[in-house]
Amino acid sequence: NATEDDKLVRNQFTTAFTNFAKFGNPNGADEGRSDLPVYWRPLDKLNHSRNFVFVAHNNQMNEEFFGGRTAKFVEIINKHRA
Repeated sequence: NATEDDKLVRNQFTTAFTNFAKFGNPNGADEGRSDLPVYWRPLDKLNHSRNFVFVAHNNQMNEEFFGGRTAKFVEIINKHRA
């Protein structure tokens, strides 16, 4: 059976992905406001590893995806592109 924390994370996850499907933004329809407990900031060229971490009572944005592995992967790709 799902715990209350499981249900909370499920609801937050469902909200984010429903908002993304409907509005193209996981935060929802209103720019600058979020239906989530923490504003989901988009990726950009300087922060390509930014990610949203779903935790029952402590959602957060994280600037390093999988301990920096994504940045290392990009570095390897760029090295071999040249």
